[in-house]
Amino acid sequence: MRLPVYIFIAAFAVIVGGCTGAARRADAALARADSLIAVSPDSALAVLNDVSAAGIGRRRQARLSLLRAKAKSKCYLPLREDSAAIADAAQFYRLHGDSLAVQSQFYLGELLAESGYDSRALVPLHNAYDLAKETGDHFYAGMSARALGSIYGNMTIVEKGLEWSQAAYDHFVLAKKPIHAEWMKEMIADAHIWNGDARQALEVLDEVDSAYMEADSLFR
Repeated sequence: MRLPVYIFIAAFAVIVGGCTGAARRADAALARADSLIAVSPDSALAVLNDVSAAGIGRRRQARLSLLRAKAKSKCYLPLREDSAAIADAAQFYRLHGDSLAVQSQFYLGELLAESGYDSRALVPLHNAYDLAKETGDHFYAGMSARALGSIYGNMTIVEKGLEWSQAAYDHFVLAKKPIHAEWMKEMIADAHIWNGDARQALEVLDEVDSAYMEADSLFR
């Protein structure tokens, strides 16, 4: 028995309406999470964990993956369980030439470094730095340079470690991120020590802002 055409039309409308509703709910959740990440990354992550990647399209899936990586990184949580999603987001945003491309390359590099693949992490981190510098995004240029300084230090390429740590400091200053810049002085001093220049390390440490020393016990 053949069903009337209107039944097929009605069924199609229900399916399309359901997909549209899921997309709208995802958009609202992603926007809310994005607004929370800087001030309350744990709350942002809770919102993101309630978003299903099914049926929302690749664009929203890529944004969901990137926001989850940012929130987890700010909560000091490992990225490894999201490795496939982060790699997919990096591929999706690769040719966008904007901040989303910068961030997705940066978090891919962070994931690879966290997983013990330092040499592989260098490629996306250099990509992130170059694009951030090109687009004037000094914050992510600083973040990428900081990660590069850490990796080169781990690889005992100490001159490169110092070079990138200093670049990170300079970009954080330009980005008006004084706390990030002050923290870089510890990395720069450490790089000077590994380069056999303890006197220069002491000079860097003597320049640390005493206000941060008093306000932050971990920094002190």
